[in-house]
Order: sequence, then structure tokens, then C-alpha cells
Amino acid sequence: MVSVALLGDSDVARWPEKLWPRYTTAVSGHSGATLAQIPTVDVDDQTILVLCAGENDVGNGIPLSESEHALRTLLEQLVAGCKCVIVLGPKFEPWLEDDKEARKQYVRMSQTFQHVCGLYTSS
Repeated sequence: MVSVALLGDSDVARWPEKLWPRYTTAVSGHSGATLAQIPTVDVDDQTILVLCAGENDVGNGIPLSESEHALRTLLEQLVAGCKCVIVLGPKFEPWLEDDKEARKQYVRMSQTFQHVCGLYTSS
């Protein structure tokens, strides 16, 4: 049976249980977690893993190269166990409206995540 695992930062930690997918088997959300701080969970080839993270890296001033490395490391660990990983990268928050530099960092991170995820996509 296909199951869903949710992994990430406060976006996962605050995800209301009533909105979890029906066959959710693991939820590991940690407020304030950066990509390097997100622990892996046990998954198998019947698991769809949803990873939501990255915003805290920008907020903590972590260089994009370090966030990219942390994402690659995390994906290498996760992809080995499951066939489907969905990565939800940084989203624009209302407080970013007037912060053009932070918006640029979010866009660069999103583009980098897209590139990294492409490396793990099977044809």
C-alpha cells in the first residue's frame, strides 16, 4: 500500500493533522529547522515523501551553496529508500513584500532546488 511521509520545517510541524493525506505514516516537522537539521525518516519504495524546507536557511543567512549541499545529502539518503520525493521549496511570505534582497534569495534558492531535484529525476 502506498503511504505518505511528511518531512521538513515549521510548515510541516504546523500542518493540521486533519489535512494529512489518508495514508500518512510519518510526520517529522521541526520549527526553525534548516535543511542540514532535518532528520530522515524510514521510507520504502511504496512511500511518497513530501519535503518542505529551505526558508530557514535564507532566514539564518546560510550560504546557498551550503543549502544546496544539505539538499543533495538529504535527497541521496531519501531517494535510496523511496521512489517518489516531492520537494516544496521556499515560498514567498507576506513579510517579503518589501524585502527585495530576501525575495531574490528565495528565487535563487528555488532555482537551485529545481536544478538539484532534476539530478534525481529518473527518465
